[in-house]
Amino acid sequence: VIVGGGPVGLYLGLCLERAGISYIILEKRSSPRPGSRSLGIHPVSLELFEELNIANSFIRDGVTIQKGHAFLN
Repeated sequence: VIVGGGPVGLYLGLCLERAGISYIILEKRSSPRPGSRSLGIHPVSLELFEELNIANSFIRDGVTIQKGHAFLN
């Protein structure tokens, strides 16, 4: 049982599907939210996407940030 149909839950479901393992994803929303709430994808996440052959759509539809500043308190 996977609780939550967000990025992590869907990623886990995809991994289980490809491994031939039965699963169910439980999500409280009846439909997806429009757009994305993600601010970015870290390189390690992109490497995981490459292993699943799904990275190209993120690269194609995403915007590359060349530089930026982060402020932590």
